[in-house]
Amino acid sequence: MTHIDGKSKRLCAVVLVLLCGLLCPVQLGAAQIAPAGQMPASWGAGTQVAQSQQAGPARYQLAGEPAANPPQAAAPESKISPKQAEELFRSVDEILAFVSKDTGLPIKDKVKRKLANRDEVEQYIERHMREDKDAQRLERSAASLKKFGLLPHDFELRPFLLGLLKEQVAGFYDAKTKTVYLLDWVDPDSQKPVLAHELTHALQDQSYHLEKWAEDSVHAKTDQEEVALEEAQSAREAVIEGQAMVVLLDYMLAPSGRSVADSPAIVDTMKDAMVQGGQTPMFTRAPLFLREALTFPYTYGLDFERQVLAKKGRDGAYRGVFERPPKDTREIMEPETYLADENIPALAIPKLDPLLKGEYKRYDFGGLGQFDIAMLLWQWYGKQTGDRLSQAWRGGYYFTYQSTAHPEAPYVLVWLTRWASGSAANEFASLYAGSLVKRYRNVAEVKPLREGSGEWKTEEGAVEVSAEGSFVIAIEGLAGEERAGVRQAIEGTFSAPPHPVQTGMPPNLPLLPDPVITSRDSVQRQPAQ
Repeated sequence: MTHIDGKSKRLCAVVLVLLCGLLCPVQLGAAQIAPAGQMPASWGAGTQVAQSQQAGPARYQLAGEPAANPPQAAAPESKISPKQAEELFRSVDEILAFVSKDTGLPIKDKVKRKLANRDEVEQYIERHMREDKDAQRLERSAASLKKFGLLPHDFELRPFLLGLLKEQVAGFYDAKTKTVYLLDWVDPDSQKPVLAHELTHALQDQSYHLEKWAEDSVHAKTDQEEVALEEAQSAREAVIEGQAMVVLLDYMLAPSGRSVADSPAIVDTMKDAMVQGGQTPMFTRAPLFLREALTFPYTYGLDFERQVLAKKGRDGAYRGVFERPPKDTREIMEPETYLADENIPALAIPKLDPLLKGEYKRYDFGGLGQFDIAMLLWQWYGKQTGDRLSQAWRGGYYFTYQSTAHPEAPYVLVWLTRWASGSAANEFASLYAGSLVKRYRNVAEVKPLREGSGEWKTEEGAVEVSAEGSFVIAIEGLAGEERAGVRQAIEGTFSAPPHPVQTGMPPNLPLLPDPVITSRDSVQRQPAQ
């Protein structure tokens, strides 16, 4: 929905709690797939959740486990030995060679490596999260997310993300220093699959300069460019992480002679396991949107790369996607639209600031991409409805305004979505109207919803929704002439000539210089069907 810290310099690489489920053996029929290298002794057969060798709680409730089981006491943190560290350093070059062969990306330079302790990593995370620009953007983003109902009103986003990153970190690649960081408290065998993921980023960086490519080397000058750029950045982040996920899985499957390309059922099983295996305390407490937004580049990015790999082969899935990147989250979520080179004209965006000048000032602005709409619908009505109706998304944006006289007053939210058909627009307007009782404590009907249009009164002000053709306008917190003027300004853009840039915006959450992977739990998976 709103992008969190998307303008920053890829500060963090989305938390990979879901990957903890991958860093353990996968039993598939008679074969057991383990990470390349020696299997840790704690990875036994059977269905038990093995105690982690990492610091922190030994285990937490997993999906399907009786709720009565309490968390176990924290295990003392152990450090890898100098001999293990030396072996881990040597394995970097071996794994780098595997990554190069798997992706076709050349090794142009030696990758620097550094063994870091927990204090060093936590200081690194805190240093990047302290940047003023990023803190301000996080504050604005949190306000919009709360107004949309995607975060609780009392939710403290910045400290939560900081704690989540500290909880999950198990390795990362810093594109600025060209260094892969190994961790002195994580078992070496657990770090090797992580290295395959991180070293994929190192080779991406050597060929395409990740920071520059991920940010699209463009500074938005207009609202329309801002929306398009945010969406492009999110899609590119999914490419970066999706490719690394494919390599990580290929590395884990290699001992069995299998790969992502020839074992779709196995990969589906592993993907399901990584979602179910990531139940750590901070992640479990995260609101739905945050959990899905944090994992979006990895889960959807993996599926995107799998489909491109099947249709275009290795070069198309790696070099080809870097040279012709997807434009938006729609292309990531529906790879067939990328393969068909679908082009959805961007929305014209009205100039609302002058209409509200004096009374309100712009607080936040962004696009509404297909992922955002899916998440709104998922939160309101469940995943099935979200997945189905979001496929009819064809663009969107939002404005958040703050009262100049009363900054503590509820924010004003103005947003528009465009749909593939009038019927889809009417259905969304109806679902939006039904969601008001889930987002506000007091909702009183002023004008009943008819043909996609209605009005309500809430504790935060008036709410109006109107469906016009394939467009849906929602205005929350304005009334009278101000609301009418805003609605007319938006309607005036409906006949504007199409712009060649795609719009929309998914979840850009704070990113460490590259993926943060956890290996906290070992989970026995079920055989692929």
